[in-house]
Amino acid sequence: MQIKNDVSESDALTIGKSASALGIHEFSLLSRVQAGDIIATRLWTGEMAIPISELERLSKLSIYSLAIPPDKPETVLSDARLGIKRESLGGGLMRDGERQEYNVPGDFRRFTDSEMRGYRAAFSVIAPEFESLGVLRKQLEKPSSVVASPEKEICTSKLGVWQVRSTLLNLGPSNILLCQKQNDFAVIERFRDNVMPIAFFNDMQ
Repeated sequence: MQIKNDVSESDALTIGKSASALGIHEFSLLSRVQAGDIIATRLWTGEMAIPISELERLSKLSIYSLAIPPDKPETVLSDARLGIKRESLGGGLMRDGERQEYNVPGDFRRFTDSEMRGYRAAFSVIAPEFESLGVLRKQLEKPSSVVASPEKEICTSKLGVWQVRSTLLNLGPSNILLCQKQNDFAVIERFRDNVMPIAFFNDMQ
C-alpha cells in the first residue's frame, strides 16, 4: 500500500466519491490501493482518500470531466436501519443519571440516550458502506446467491484466453471470476469494457 502524506484536503476525494467517479465498486478500488497499484492519502479525519492527480491518471481524464457525486447533507438514519433496539428496563441499570435502554448490533452492553445520539450520528455516516460490505459477506457465505456470469471465457491480448470456472462476487459494475488456463488459476475482475487481474494462483490442479 502506498500512502502519500503531502496531499491537501482539496486535492483528494474520499473512497466513495473516487469509486463513483471511476464507475467501479469501492471494493475494487480498495483492493488496488492495498495491492499498491493506486496511491492513496488520508484526510485530517483519518479517512482514506484518493489524490485527484491519481484519479486523472487512472481515468485519463481531467477531474472536471468526471461525474463526481455531490456532497450529501448529513442525515441521521432511523434506528431500524441502524439496527438499534430500545428495551424498557423500568428501574434497571443507570449510568451518569440516565437509563441504559439501547442495544446495538454486535455489542452486548446497553447504552444511554446521550450515548445513542453520538452513535446515530457517527454510524449514519458509514452506514451505506457497511451495508455494502454486508451484501458482499452474504455472497461469500452463500455462494448460491451469486448470479453467474454469462461469459464462459475471458480473452485479452495481455492475459490470453482463460476459461471461466465460477463467479465469486457480483460488484455491480463488475464480477469477480475464478478462471483457469491449463494448470493455472486466476481471480479476474471483469468489467464491462476491460479485464483487470487481482491475483494469480499458479500450478493448481
